[in-house]
Formats: sequence, structure tokens, C-alpha cells
Amino acid sequence: MNQSQLQLKAAVSPQLLNRYWNNRTRSVALDQLEKISKALDVKPGDLIVSDEDTNKQPTVNVVAPLFSLKQRPQDAV
Repeated sequence: MNQSQLQLKAAVSPQLLNRYWNNRTRSVALDQLEKISKALDVKPGDLIVSDEDTNKQPTVNVVAPLFSLKQRPQDAV
């Protein structure tokens, strides 16, 4: 599944998905994250990591799943 296919399946804007995909966002809309996670058949929490830097406030980044978007999560090693 490429970014365009995910955008269509999740019914989110290409701009939003691009910002999340490339970690160019300061906040995440939970309803949009829910749509993306359902399209990928994963839990919303599977797409989020927290970066804590002692010089900055903690930030939340949406990350690509640890498996290839071409395979389903249960097929991942």
C-alpha cells in the first residue's frame, strides 16, 4: 500500500497524511489517526512514539508501522 492508496482507504486528505508520514506536524487529530489506523488494521497507539528531549518539551510523532505496508501486521516478523 502506498501513501496515495492509504489516503484513499483512510479517507483523509493527502496533505494531512503527508504531514503525518513525514513527521511535519505539531499535533495529531485523534479522529484522523483513528481513520488511518483502521485502514492499516492496527491500533492507533501502534502509530505513535514519544520523543523526549531534555532541552525541549516532549513531542509526539506519528510513525510508519514496523512492518511493510505491503503486508498485514500478522505477517510481519
